[in-house]
Amino acid sequence: MGPFCEKAWRKDMIRVTKIEPTASYEQKVRIPGEAFLALNPLPTREQFKRNDFWTEIHDEMYDAYQGICMYCASWTPRTPTGASLWQSSIDHFIPKGVFPKLAYDWSNFRLCRNDINTNKGEDLYVPDPFAIRNDWFAIDFATWRVGPSETAPIYVRNRIRSSFVRLGLNEDAYVEERQAAAAIYVHRPAERDELELLYPFLIAELARQSEGTALLNELRGILSPPGV
Repeated sequence: MGPFCEKAWRKDMIRVTKIEPTASYEQKVRIPGEAFLALNPLPTREQFKRNDFWTEIHDEMYDAYQGICMYCASWTPRTPTGASLWQSSIDHFIPKGVFPKLAYDWSNFRLCRNDINTNKGEDLYVPDPFAIRNDWFAIDFATWRVGPSETAPIYVRNRIRSSFVRLGLNEDAYVEERQAAAAIYVHRPAERDELELLYPFLIAELARQSEGTALLNELRGILSPPGV
């Protein structure tokens, strides 16, 4: 499937189901991390870089969440393939620079793409993937951009919009990725099951919005077949 992954199993759409810590989390992350914080309760950025114990379980966390970025709901390779977009990282949902006590806490880790992690920075306004609802989001297939749905509560819509801007989730690279995945969906029906595992939210939106409509036929005429 070209740039898409060789295997993935995740069935979540956007909301992420929290799982238990990986087997080596205690020994590799929590224990050495808490020991470091006991001596350095307010670490500098450089000190955190030298004591980034969370990276020790990156592979385990990646496998546990099956490579799906928690913020864009799309599969991401573990290692780079030429651009930072195609690389997994571990985000601290509550920024470690803001609340160091959570720097080594499993419940504060979010698997995400490297560029999203960079864009998020120390933002505290981005919704938590563990707490959002799937029906808060919708894709506008005229623009291929994601935004709040009509069913999203009024109080959360601006937060969703600003977060998508902050994270860069509607930038050209993400639009093109959605279009490429949708092209596979409409032109290669035999690959839809695998595609659903790679892009659960996108495929769910295609299925939802195409029910009783001519959307798929329209997209088939707009999107070139993969490889053409």
